[in-house]
Amino acid sequence: LAAQMRRVVPIWFVQVMLVALYIEQLNQDRRTKQVEHVKVAYWVVAVVFQIYAGEGQVGETFNPRYWNHVLATERVTDKMAKAVSPLVDKSEQEEEADREKINKSFQELGKCWSCFGMLRHEWKIRLFMDWSVNAMAKHIILYTVPIMVCVEKPLDFVKDLTAVMFITVLDDMTGEPKDAKELLVKLKFSMELSHRKGAPMLNLLEKQFVHEHPERFHRFNDLVRDKWQSFQSKGDSPPDAPPLLGAGTTSGIRQRDT
Repeated sequence: LAAQMRRVVPIWFVQVMLVALYIEQLNQDRRTKQVEHVKVAYWVVAVVFQIYAGEGQVGETFNPRYWNHVLATERVTDKMAKAVSPLVDKSEQEEEADREKINKSFQELGKCWSCFGMLRHEWKIRLFMDWSVNAMAKHIILYTVPIMVCVEKPLDFVKDLTAVMFITVLDDMTGEPKDAKELLVKLKFSMELSHRKGAPMLNLLEKQFVHEHPERFHRFNDLVRDKWQSFQSKGDSPPDAPPLLGAGTTSGIRQRDT
């Protein structure tokens, strides 16, 4: 969600087109439907690769719990989750109080306006894009790639088995996944910088996260320090909060650098 829509849509379009071309080739290749052309050893290798290495090669799986947080609902994504797999890990769930605050923040942000109307509408578009690539396309590739490569020559087998998996990782642009609170802080500050009407302020939970993890927001401090400090100072401050990030030369990030 931190990436702008104009960066996300072209990548999604390329992924959809590549998957469409992959499916077309799979259906047109008559050799995959004729037993005499099938190399059993190649098929076995491809299946083993799919089971033990495929999940890591094709990127992150569509996560309904994440979108339940963003959209503050369980109706939209539950139907999709049943079609993929149960992905909710009880050990990773936030405490109920924090979860309610996170959902409330996403609801407030969703009412802000973007080029698609309310920001919530943009998130629903991203939900569909995420599901279409990281659920549907990913499983199509995983379950059909052994069929495609089992009739190819040795070098083509090696290239295609690994290259096809690359299609669904094109949208992995941000590296490590962000904490929900970090994402909320960055989205809210982005609304503030763009002077969006009704841009929400940070709540106590998010402010506490900023104070505990100043290194995650050092770019704001370096590039737009005054606006970042002003944004942090709005609303209530968490108890026993340290000085604002960027206040003076002894901020958390500068101490770490020295």
